[in-house]
Amino acid sequence: MIVSDILTSASRLLFDESRVRWTTAELIDYINDAQRVIVTVRPDAAPVTETVQLVGGSRQKLPAGAIRLIRVVRNRSALLNCSAGAAIRFVSRDTMDEEDPNWHASTPSTTVKHYMTDTMEPLAFYVWPPVSGTIGANATAFIDIVCSKVPTKIASTATTATLTLPDQYFSPVLDWVLYRAFSKDASYGGDLSKAQMHLSAFQTVLQVGGQSEAASTVPLERQTPRAM
Repeated sequence: MIVSDILTSASRLLFDESRVRWTTAELIDYINDAQRVIVTVRPDAAPVTETVQLVGGSRQKLPAGAIRLIRVVRNRSALLNCSAGAAIRFVSRDTMDEEDPNWHASTPSTTVKHYMTDTMEPLAFYVWPPVSGTIGANATAFIDIVCSKVPTKIASTATTATLTLPDQYFSPVLDWVLYRAFSKDASYGGDLSKAQMHLSAFQTVLQVGGQSEAASTVPLERQTPRAM
């Protein structure tokens, strides 16, 4: 999905193909907004797989720029980017707490078996066994994770840049751009109505897409194995 494709469609629908009322820089700013909002609402819109180094202890933080953990995949060998290790399975915090209230103090290891998330800590996750090493210091343990990251900001003149989001998000990005554009003239009744129409279309597409994704995937909580 190229920036110029969104710009051309938006300017045509705004009857401003010369981009006098809404400049190129302004529309690209709206595109940047659209990507940030979509990734926040739909973390699976542009997933990134990374190999990360863990720190000592059970609590781990997401890498810089990440806004949501989608899944922890597997262990890596002791050296970064070397051979893959055993898979890592999700368990709920309640399961771990019930089976062993002292699991945070379990014997440390460099191989992770399970991971847990907490809705109150979207930028962190927990692993079991705890990672060996001084708590808070880098340890010789590496894992592959899938996470959602803040999209790269598009420069105000980069009309040939490629969006972070895949092509399937063309319509919601365009609807968000039109929503923001018509909101600029919201003092006029017709423009306010158009702004609300495009905002509603934006929300509907993301909601339907989210429901479809959920329907095709068994929730993690229902896949929960016994921890020990």
